[in-house]
Amino acid sequence: MWSVKKVNNDSRIVQQQIGRELRSDSEVTCRCHLDIPAVIKVPPKLNDGTPFPTTYWLTCPMYNKKIGSLESQGLIKELDKELENNPDLKEKWQSRQKSYQAEREELANDNSGPQATGGVGGAAESI
Repeated sequence: MWSVKKVNNDSRIVQQQIGRELRSDSEVTCRCHLDIPAVIKVPPKLNDGTPFPTTYWLTCPMYNKKIGSLESQGLIKELDKELENNPDLKEKWQSRQKSYQAEREELANDNSGPQATGGVGGAAESI
C-alpha cells in the first residue's frame, strides 16, 4: 500500500463524510484532488468486535455520488456479465479477490468469531 500523509483532522472529516462517528481505528489510504480523505482502510472487526465487510471504504461524497450513478446504471451487472464471458479477466478478478481476502485475514487481529464475506462492490464473484 502507498503511504498517505496523516492530517490531524482526518477523523473529523471522515465522520462528516459518512454522517456518524467512526466505530474503529481507520487509516486514510487515498485523498481526492482537494487533499481530503477519499478512501479509508477499516479493520475486519470494529473496536467492539463486530465484523466489518469493507476493508477499503469510499468516504468522499463526490466519488460516492459518481459511483452510485454508475452502479444504478447497471455497471456491476455489466461487470458480472463481462467476467462470465472473458476467462482472462475472470482469472485476474479471482486472483485479486484472493489477494484481497489474504489482506483482510492478515489485518485481522483475532480470527475467532464471525467473519464478514462477500464480493467487492457487490459483484457476484465473492471472496
